[in-house]
Amino acid sequence: LRAALVLDPQSVSAYATATTHSRSAGKIPDAQRHSRQAQIIDPGSNEALRSRAALLFDLGDYERAEEINRRAILAAPNIGRPYFLSSILANRQNRSSPAALRRALVIQPTDDGPRISLVEHHSQSKNLGQLWPEIRRAILATPSSVIGHLTLISSPIWGDLPIKPARQIRKLAPLGLDVHMCGRQFATQLAAAGNQDATIGVLRYLLSLNPSSQEAKLYLGSAYMNFGRYKEAEIIAKNIVNSDKQDTKGWLLYAELLAKQGLYEAAERIIKGGLQRTNRDFSLWTMYGIHLREQERYIKSLRMFQRAVYEAPTRPQAYENLAHAYDLIGREESVAKTFSRGLQFRAKSARGLAALANMSLQAGNGAQALERAKAAYELDPLDERSIDAYVRAAIECGHFTEGLQIARDQYKRVPESISAATLYATALLQNGDDEAALKLIESKLPLQPRSLQLIRAYANISNWAGNRRLALTYQRRAARLQPDRATTRTALSMQMLSMGEWAEGFDGYESGFEQIKRGRGRKRKFQQQRWHGEDLTGKSIVVHTEQGVGDEIMFATMVPELLRWASKVYVEATPRMTHLFKRCFPEAEVFAMKLGGPYETDDTIDYFVPIGSLGRYLRRRTALFGRNRPYLQANPELSQALREKYKSANPQNLIVGVGWRGGSAALRRKARSFEARDLMPILKVPGVTFVCVQYGDVEKEIRDVNKELDQDLIFDPTVDPLKDLVASASQIAACDMVISATNAGVHTAGGLGIPCWSLVPFESDWRWTLGRDDVVWYPGMRVFRQTTIDETWGDVIGRVKVEFDALLNGDHDRLRSPPASDLEW
Repeated sequence: LRAALVLDPQSVSAYATATTHSRSAGKIPDAQRHSRQAQIIDPGSNEALRSRAALLFDLGDYERAEEINRRAILAAPNIGRPYFLSSILANRQNRSSPAALRRALVIQPTDDGPRISLVEHHSQSKNLGQLWPEIRRAILATPSSVIGHLTLISSPIWGDLPIKPARQIRKLAPLGLDVHMCGRQFATQLAAAGNQDATIGVLRYLLSLNPSSQEAKLYLGSAYMNFGRYKEAEIIAKNIVNSDKQDTKGWLLYAELLAKQGLYEAAERIIKGGLQRTNRDFSLWTMYGIHLREQERYIKSLRMFQRAVYEAPTRPQAYENLAHAYDLIGREESVAKTFSRGLQFRAKSARGLAALANMSLQAGNGAQALERAKAAYELDPLDERSIDAYVRAAIECGHFTEGLQIARDQYKRVPESISAATLYATALLQNGDDEAALKLIESKLPLQPRSLQLIRAYANISNWAGNRRLALTYQRRAARLQPDRATTRTALSMQMLSMGEWAEGFDGYESGFEQIKRGRGRKRKFQQQRWHGEDLTGKSIVVHTEQGVGDEIMFATMVPELLRWASKVYVEATPRMTHLFKRCFPEAEVFAMKLGGPYETDDTIDYFVPIGSLGRYLRRRTALFGRNRPYLQANPELSQALREKYKSANPQNLIVGVGWRGGSAALRRKARSFEARDLMPILKVPGVTFVCVQYGDVEKEIRDVNKELDQDLIFDPTVDPLKDLVASASQIAACDMVISATNAGVHTAGGLGIPCWSLVPFESDWRWTLGRDDVVWYPGMRVFRQTTIDETWGDVIGRVKVEFDALLNGDHDRLRSPPASDLEW
């Protein structure tokens, strides 16, 4: 092309071809430059217009693409390609396209593109009378083209066509086509259509052509495994391993097969056997890590994923798994760093793109995740990881119908797959069809009554459907099936705590130390005796921290009781909490957390207890939460100074603190957060001074909101909750009330006794006890919940606005939740 342009710099054909070439190579700026040059040389050229229209189509500018494509047809009505593009544009806009396709074929009968599109049109409309003849024409027009032969099998209604797949494959060799490549694609399409017998038949035929082919064996073995025919799959896996012990794929197939049957010890032996012979293989290290992760051996699985990254430092899949491993042990900073590294790489395979999609989703970039998941799905529409990534990204971006369709198609292909069933049920649920989701899982449970995945899915869907008792029943069933698994015990305890069954719930909550992800931190090595509720008269006790700041504030509501009973209480705190706790508990000795510090081995102290375990001994009934009282102590001088500053412009105004975000990991943050501008209906209320009590980098968000407000939402740069919690508590104490998403600020307001309205998501933490409008941990706090899985934050904020207006109109009873009758005040 460069040579052509040098020889003839005024060649429209050369620039149009350069446009197409650059577009296909993904070099869009070059394509745009070449396209402009072609138009400058001859704006009416059919070639220039065609290449420009195709470029605009790729860029998603369909209206301009259609306009320019019409001009291309007018410029040269005897060229077929513009008619083909016209049909594609019509499909994008849900218009009929057969006329344009037929016109393209009249002009150029051997063009594969429009003929295959016409076949697809007849397939989708289930027009059998025209479908079969059109496929025959495609094969007769270009008999040596693989596309026509593949189309023969790829039709969604292929089962109604008068063909036999194996016989069709035999016709390919005389045409000079790659029989094995075509046969594998035939098998893929047959599997996609759900015809297991035909799929196996084609793969067996391919193996008969070359019985020593390891690749042919692998395809057949994988098909057996995916269809649940484990015995046949095991025979082939053993054959591959015995034939070539250096062949990684054989070891992988064998290990995955055993793991699917729950034979974890045998699977681990196979993985180790493979690593002894080829220890530089990324796939084996990855499978070993996944295998260990499934058994909750998180630390060891982390090491396997680290080794996988070492062996394949440019594979996105390696970073996805490693980030997940860090997340499971609570190292969220490492999660973010690993995502950042992994997202730098490109992927060409479906699994690589699916990994990038999942990482983008976890990092909070839903649009990018959906784009990558679609690309993965287009490359391999049968790959489970690609399908899973596509469905989850679509749902996360609000494309519920799209996600449902992909999940439904996968379930129809492999109805016996537990993963496909649970994914489809989740998509049904997100589309608001709770009943269908429950019925789907119910239909699978009798077939796989010991499937933990199905039981957990049924419990989760029951929860989302609002049937908490049924969810609890199935959480108990999961715990009975695998009593040694910390995840099942923790899930059961969370369910019970969320329903206010405190005694059994807190007993099970102890397993959170074993379940590291979102659990209770690492086990500490205190040398004192563990306190189990014994009499503390004349005794000393150290209470150690274990979780985030919000939980620390919540569980510390019970520390005053220890101070009344014990002769000496030592309170360990997160470093930025120490100054605040010293103000709250002057009788205690407060110290900053330090692993291996002197308090862990001080033999003058009688007992130690994790702060989250206090509920097990002090809050075993709902009534006992009536003992909770505001206990945090702000700096009164600073609080008064801040209040005067905020009131200086409008002394009569109510001061209301607002927050809108909570959580650390991107997906968890999104579930319980909304945008600052979502609060606009409240922020526009006159006669109120609103103050930002949201932590993090929010200055730009506030500037954007203030552009639309007649009054400013105050951002005070002198207060940073992430650095100084005394200042943060003093700022909240300067407010008359707080309205916020669930975060540390809400817990601070509760601990201070400042009236607080907390906006809680539908899928909420156990801390916000289901079925209550108050919060048992903090007297007077009000809760505004999402009542259904599809209720928007706008709906919740609308309810808050109604209550807020009533409060401002003099109904002061709205400010706090009244004392609950089931609490012993």
